[in-house]
Amino acid sequence: KRQVHLFGLISPFLVITGNILGGIYTAMGVLFIWAICPFLDIIFGKSPQPRPPRQSGLPFEILLWVHGLLHLVIISTFFYFANQQNEINLWLVTASLSTGLVSGASAIVTAHELGHKKPKSMGWFLARILLLSVHYTHFTTEHNHNHHKWVATKKDSASAKVDEGVWSFWIRTIPGQFISSVNIHNSKGRTGLSNPSYQGLLLQIILILSLFILPNGLSVIFGWIIASVIAILTLEYVN
Repeated sequence: KRQVHLFGLISPFLVITGNILGGIYTAMGVLFIWAICPFLDIIFGKSPQPRPPRQSGLPFEILLWVHGLLHLVIISTFFYFANQQNEINLWLVTASLSTGLVSGASAIVTAHELGHKKPKSMGWFLARILLLSVHYTHFTTEHNHNHHKWVATKKDSASAKVDEGVWSFWIRTIPGQFISSVNIHNSKGRTGLSNPSYQGLLLQIILILSLFILPNGLSVIFGWIIASVIAILTLEYVN
């Protein structure tokens, strides 16, 4: 049933609410995803029947956009909360964790789907913004042009090896995917600073440094980096 997918909107709304209210409320995202959802997964169990073919993909397309736009609200409310913190404290870290956990799905997974849209389309641009918000701008290039072509082979840095542990996979796949995206653009003649992967990295650095103009810019930068790291690790953990 399509309505089941609406449960996925619970965590974004919890994180938005937590970022606005602050304090202990910033833990709502962490508690829901790490504590409540595993129990719900057990309770609901596996579907006894295979999923029927979709007659229309429009509802899911709309849901993608809802997640993507909600993520922009999540990041905005997180910046609002972080900029109120005079120092790095427990609630800033908690808000970063909650924001990052939800960003793994609402930002990267959504961008993964929208990244297959026609280049320069609205969905394609939203995917770029979402990836920029979690410092993973090279993802679409690597995923579409390398992972899809060489999935589960030695040339695919996005797939885990047989019996590979999650820690070693994280250490290998995250830099490996960036290097892969660089090589893809190099092979097309876009080298040096004309390489979009380098451009994305440079843009991310500029955005981070620009946050120092905020009253509590250091808190915002610290929280944003933590949230992005959690989002990336969550995405790659699923891989």
